[in-house]
Amino acid sequence: MITESQRQARNSFIGASDAATAMGINAYKTPYDLWLDKTGQQAEPFEGNEYTYWGNVLEPVVANRLAEVTGLKLRKHGKTIIAKDYPFMGCHLDYKVTGEPIVVEIKTGGYFTKDQWGNSGSDQIPDNYLIQIHHQMICTGYKKALVAVLLGGQEFRYYQVDYDETLAQLIIEKLTTFWQYVVDRTPPPPSNNSDLKGLFPDDDGLSIEADADAISWIEELDKAKALVKTDSLVVDTLELQIKNFIGTNSVITDSKGKTLATWKAQTTNRIDTTQLKKDLPDIAETYTKATTSRVLRVK
Repeated sequence: MITESQRQARNSFIGASDAATAMGINAYKTPYDLWLDKTGQQAEPFEGNEYTYWGNVLEPVVANRLAEVTGLKLRKHGKTIIAKDYPFMGCHLDYKVTGEPIVVEIKTGGYFTKDQWGNSGSDQIPDNYLIQIHHQMICTGYKKALVAVLLGGQEFRYYQVDYDETLAQLIIEKLTTFWQYVVDRTPPPPSNNSDLKGLFPDDDGLSIEADADAISWIEELDKAKALVKTDSLVVDTLELQIKNFIGTNSVITDSKGKTLATWKAQTTNRIDTTQLKKDLPDIAETYTKATTSRVLRVK
């Protein structure tokens, strides 16, 4: 567990637990979300939840079990470690093996995640944690890592992972690119509609001419929507690319000015039922609120 001052200092580098997110390998947080954090623009920074609380509480318990099983002596390591050749990469180790250059990472997980982990004693761990410990090995210069996990509060497993140079170089490459976005204060490409809403909340009524890629996306989207059994992921991906190209504009046209698609804000009036029930349930019109969203329409 890191201190509050260490948590605040994290905005000056990419931490090990940030690495998978920066690379786009996090189901709960996008590179754009992380970019908002690092540039101080996140309105509500993550303060923890029940999962992180119990993870912190159980960390020493799991570490003690790892020491018992392996016979190794572990010690806490509270200092911030910055990679020698990559000052934008830093980490805080949970534990270190006394007298040996081995990274130790402690995890807890729900029992429903057990299939994401290999047999105890192997090196088969979830990809996001594999990236995390390689980030730590890059920062420390160590070539080995131990990962211990308590699943469902009742099943202990541990893993031994060796440094993979190819993976390490990929991590360095991807994080270098991400950190440049932070330095330039230029957002990374959006990963989903939530990112788009943050990047382009409104349109300005202007038009933008489509390039070859945009025309191709629109044509593919039109065909995909015509197919009943089209994978929704295909449609979502194409819409994401088109919206990102349109940006703050309202209309996308071909070279002759023909409208190919629009992405405009539309306002709808809805009853704020929570406030309505709380204050004046008999006067619905008084508590009508306007909500605005942008809708992509292919012409």
